[in-house]
Amino acid sequence: IDSSEKTLPLFDPPMILCYATMKPGEEHTQSLKMRVLDSKTARKQREAGTATHTVRFLGSQSVRSPLGEITALNLQGDFHADLSLANVTNTTSLWITPDLSIIADHSSEQVKILGAIGRNHTMLRALKSAN
Repeated sequence: IDSSEKTLPLFDPPMILCYATMKPGEEHTQSLKMRVLDSKTARKQREAGTATHTVRFLGSQSVRSPLGEITALNLQGDFHADLSLANVTNTTSLWITPDLSIIADHSSEQVKILGAIGRNHTMLRALKSAN
């Protein structure tokens, strides 16, 4: 659910966010049908179209964080949706410890409505403590 937009995206088939096993440099691309519903009623369709989602395992990286130097696995996801009135492009990078704790993420999203840029949003988050 995108709480800022009050929308509920639905994907057919369901979008795979991460694969159980991947080798460094490996990537998987998935083609999807996408519907965007109003999150209050989950009945009113606001948009529809197609999307692609690509997941890449970039390998292990040393990451400097408030917790110190940590070796993490770096995954990148690229998402592109072609909807009736808008196009959405999102790139997300995750740094995950081998025990599957997310220690940092970076995402960048651009929404174009009828070809004009409607919104650009970038966010970087990092784990501050182990608690």
